[in-house]
Amino acid sequence: MKLPPALAKKCRQCGQALIVASPKARDFEAGLFAGTANYLVLRATDQDARDMVRNVALSELDRYGADRLKKLPNFEACFLTAGQRPPSAIRLAKPV
Repeated sequence: MKLPPALAKKCRQCGQALIVASPKARDFEAGLFAGTANYLVLRATDQDARDMVRNVALSELDRYGADRLKKLPNFEACFLTAGQRPPSAIRLAKPV
């Protein structure tokens, strides 16, 4: 599915949240990343980690690095938001 980047931009302009999720970063057009202010990134494969670092407009992810995204433990994530440095480590609740 290709989500139009214009939708993300319009949601951001109107103050609406838009949540998109996929097991692969390449499922989204590069322009979608430019219109996004917040990211929750789980462990990624080598290719997806490189795609995220390349596409995310936040320079903080460059410093965090693709290698760290590939090594995230189960139930842990990296949360990035515009203007926040460095990325926050998030521990997710395990399913019951």
